Amino acid sequence: MLAIYPPTADQAAESIYQQQVQDFTAADSQQRPSLQFALHYPYRQYYLDDTGELVLYAIFHLQRQGSCIDSYCTIIRASASSKQQLVQLDGSLQQLQQLAVIYNAPLLNLQQPILLEPLKIAKPWGSEIWYTGIERRGQSKVSLDLNLQSSMPLPWLLDLLPQTLCANLNRQLILLKILDPLADEVFGDLYFEMHQRKQEVYVVTHIDPQAWPEGVGQIRFGFCAQKIQQYSDLKAFKNAFVKVAAQYEKTRARIDRLLDQKKQHLHIPTNQPVAVKLMQQWLLEIPAGLTTIEQQQRRELNSFTGHKSLRVGDVLKIPCFTPHSLLHGVRCIEFQTPVYERMILSFGQKVLTQQHWDTAKAMQMVNCDVQHSEAAHCLLQTEQLCIDVVVNYPQFTVHRYKLQANAKTLLKPSDNYRLLIIITGNVQLNRQLLTAEQACLLPANMAEQVLHNTSTQEAILLLAMPVSANT
Repeated sequence: MLAIYPPTADQAAESIYQQQVQDFTAADSQQRPSLQFALHYPYRQYYLDDTGELVLYAIFHLQRQGSCIDSYCTIIRASASSKQQLVQLDGSLQQLQQLAVIYNAPLLNLQQPILLEPLKIAKPWGSEIWYTGIERRGQSKVSLDLNLQSSMPLPWLLDLLPQTLCANLNRQLILLKILDPLADEVFGDLYFEMHQRKQEVYVVTHIDPQAWPEGVGQIRFGFCAQKIQQYSDLKAFKNAFVKVAAQYEKTRARIDRLLDQKKQHLHIPTNQPVAVKLMQQWLLEIPAGLTTIEQQQRRELNSFTGHKSLRVGDVLKIPCFTPHSLLHGVRCIEFQTPVYERMILSFGQKVLTQQHWDTAKAMQMVNCDVQHSEAAHCLLQTEQLCIDVVVNYPQFTVHRYKLQANAKTLLKPSDNYRLLIIITGNVQLNRQLLTAEQACLLPANMAEQVLHNTSTQEAILLLAMPVSANT
């Protein structure tokens, strides 16, 4: 009969798991080739406004694999029926797999890469695709196969085994996402925003040819040096920007009130984005004079900002206190620290998450100096493999791997978790095949892995890790 353990104040779920692994490792391999047990515990969803408590079962299967031990895990909601099914398990991996299928839950091998299921979050400028986001607006999931309907919330897994999987960084996970702006000018431009603590890095993966026919996109980045020189000093420049932004914000508010009325007429929440075509149709019904004023003020405000050109493959580090706005049609992979703070200086649409811009306060802190891009630092260069450090923040670092066709390399064990995402090519990581924009979590202390480019072209991938990780 399956042993079911309830964690207590004196013994957390992970302690029970680790003790079971320790006892199984020490046991005679002939007498105990495998072990199955479960944990029955309450789980508080800290990432929701209403942190209602769930009751979960985590079922583990330990199995010897040569000199190693594979640890399988699935997590399901507890109920009378699930308890009945658990007590009927015969201890085989096959029957546990069948149970996981019934509950649409993946049965994960914790010694292997864990596939991250992308989660699309709608934005007024397009969408974000989250791989490790855990917050009120959505929670990323893990899966065995993106083509199957089996997944579990990422926080369920990380909070169950925080030390084992991610060295207790389960609540400070590096945020991995894709920024996917619309190709439409203005509608696809992101907020012109600034961060005080959040560290970000962008890696350009696609430039929309309709938006940028020559293949060179742009990002608003800092301020225009020539514009600054038109003023007597930096204080005068900042005051002028604040004044122009305040005028534009008032005009935007007038337009946004009219657009909100149209949303309300269709019973659409005013803080919910709508399709661009519908918004364009509504804008045609706005008084022409107001629209003309908005366009003139927006052009004047944008004349204060600096720009950088972006091409596919470019890496851009976003310094704190540097305002920036990725422009339409420029798709990027983004790594960032899990800090939810920003100050919005301006936006060409209604901001759905706050009532007013932060322009005046932000302009007291901004860095108006011209920011120069940093070259990547080469760690290794051979005919088959190139490894560069593309960013090295105090909190995390990101390495870029370029593998030639059919090239292989080893990912050595690390004492911390790592995040891997493919930019181009087909890459096999032990048994897991990954293609462009597929990502996985590499658990802490995972066994050495073979990274193999199975495609006929160069494969490029990114590997992010906390600074404490041994690489």
